[in-house]
Amino acid sequence: MNNKYLFEKLEQAHGVTVERLVLVAYELLKDERFSRAFEEFTENEPLKICEVLGWKTTDEKLFKIIEERIEEKSFALMMYENDYDGFIAEIHIPEHDGFKFDDKGEVWASSVHPGCCRVEWVYAATIGELTDKIVDKAEEVYQEYLSDFKAKELKV
Repeated sequence: MNNKYLFEKLEQAHGVTVERLVLVAYELLKDERFSRAFEEFTENEPLKICEVLGWKTTDEKLFKIIEERIEEKSFALMMYENDYDGFIAEIHIPEHDGFKFDDKGEVWASSVHPGCCRVEWVYAATIGELTDKIVDKAEEVYQEYLSDFKAKELKV
């Protein structure tokens, strides 16, 4: 998979942008002077971190371990020890509203507000997989905006 193809996929993903990209394996080399992006990722609640990494999100013991490892500045090592040495991306998904529909009820236009974005985090082992997950997350959030818009329109 080449980078041009990946760029084209992202270009079609509802205006999503990759604001920062972290290579977890590289964070290990920084001797506890982690990148600002990695530090901000670890400022999320353990539940959110687990969701991003695909870890079990009902394990209170795991949440405690995550908190301890973050405090000890060893969370990057914990990720690495569990074969999570890939990429974490901070992505911004612009707000959509003002949806317009055709005769079949399909969306044909919407207003995009690039200055009003939802911030999300995505993890993947490879850049190709990361791109797919970013596109999926952008679609998920877009569908939420669409559902919210439809719900508001029905109330009016």
